[in-house]
Amino acid sequence: LNRRIRNNIVFLYRLGLCYEIAAFQHPRRYLFRLQPDKALLQSAIDCYERAIALSAVRLPPQKSLTVRKTLADLLQRAGKTVRARAMWQEIAEMDRQCREARFWISRPQTLIAGLLPAPREGGSPPATR
Repeated sequence: LNRRIRNNIVFLYRLGLCYEIAAFQHPRRYLFRLQPDKALLQSAIDCYERAIALSAVRLPPQKSLTVRKTLADLLQRAGKTVRARAMWQEIAEMDRQCREARFWISRPQTLIAGLLPAPREGGSPPATR
C-alpha cells in the first residue's frame, strides 16, 4: 500500500509493524544466541521515523503518540536505550498524563546491560487507558 499511496502515516506505521513482527518471528543467530533480525528492525525504525516526520509537517502538526510509543518500545527492545529514553522524554513532554512514559523515564539507566538485577514481579509498565 505504501507504494501506491505515498507518504501515508497509517500505511507507514502498519509497514513498520510488519517489519517488527517479521524481525522477531525470524530471529538470526548472533554470537551463540538468537536475536531479532537487525536489518528488519532497522527497516521498522525507519518506517516509524518517516511517519513521525510526516506528521510533524502536517497542518496542523500531529503528535502521533502511538507511533512514537511504538518506536520508543522498539528502540528499547533493540538495545538502543539512549535513543529510547530520549523518545520517552519527548512523549512525556507532549502528553503530561502518559503513565507509560513516566514509568520508563523513572527507571534507572545503565550503559552496560546486565548490571542491574532482573526486575521483580510487577515491574512491567502500567496499563494505559
